[in-house]
Amino acid sequence: MPGVHVESLQALADLERALARFAEACQDKLPEVRREAERRLAVLESVCREREREVENWRESYGQADEDEDTGYLAYRMEQAQDALHQARHWQRRCEESCHAYARQARQLESFTERDIAQARDFLRRKIAEIQEYQGVSLGGAVSSSGPIANAAPATAEENLARQQARELLRAAEQIEPTVTADLQRIVGLLGGTLAELECRLKSEDSLTRKLFDRSKERPGLPFRNSLSKQSRKINDALRYTVIWQEAEYAAKCCELSALMETQGYQPVKPRNAWLTAGREDDKGYRGVNQTFYWQEQMLEVQYHTLESWRVKNLLHPLYEEVRNPVVAVDRRKELLQRQRDEAGKISVPPDIDKIRSTRH
Repeated sequence: MPGVHVESLQALADLERALARFAEACQDKLPEVRREAERRLAVLESVCREREREVENWRESYGQADEDEDTGYLAYRMEQAQDALHQARHWQRRCEESCHAYARQARQLESFTERDIAQARDFLRRKIAEIQEYQGVSLGGAVSSSGPIANAAPATAEENLARQQARELLRAAEQIEPTVTADLQRIVGLLGGTLAELECRLKSEDSLTRKLFDRSKERPGLPFRNSLSKQSRKINDALRYTVIWQEAEYAAKCCELSALMETQGYQPVKPRNAWLTAGREDDKGYRGVNQTFYWQEQMLEVQYHTLESWRVKNLLHPLYEEVRNPVVAVDRRKELLQRQRDEAGKISVPPDIDKIRSTRH
């Protein structure tokens, strides 16, 4: 099989980040433009009301005029006021038409940023991970992440075992996914949240294989099959979801969703509150609450975010992937981790977040 040449893996990561920045800019600016349009409509409405009062005043003056008053002048002023009202209403209609057209286009752009760009970014992230695996980086190879990609070595028996286990886990997740997705869509909608990145709810086979392989290899004193079996029972995110709450009600909504899921037969596990890791050694530069649920003896994960923490998580994802790369130098890994911590430290912390007790303290 001929070698595959990639000029720059970093270029793919840069493109993924650029798409994230574009989506974020759209999400920031669209509401601003909408508010400005509403403000201008309100101004025009106020102008129209003022012009209507002027017309009514001149009409009243004309109707109550004495015989010796200049009724011609009053009629002229009333006509002027009517023309001014006509012009104001004309621009009000034009503005309303423009606002309606903008609203349609804005909805299309919002859908594009929320669905199409999210899919494009997920595609790029998968390809970056696949290229790294092809290099032999993700599954124990020794090829540098920079420069041309050489021929990939054949998968080892252990790698094949990890992939086989990943497929079994994903088949099981696919069986419960329709029910879980429908339940979460209903509950999140009821609570006023947003179910994001729904297209990524099933973990990719490559990503799950890598996770199983890496974790199973961390126990060198245990036969690989035994370690793999043990690690597969710990996998909680073959099926995973992302929920976004308003910052002011974030903590309360996390608790409410967990309680409502429990009423539907899901068994919640004590969540991991990564907001509490700020300033600690176990701070990985991630802010959010991750909660595991059991459903039909299977596990699934729900990640709770604010809009800001979700955006930062996605912006930092390429750095996160590089930190996980086993051939990255220790100093480089420390630098990347610090950059993630610095960015995460800028995220606004939701009120009462310490009330969500974590599995890790």
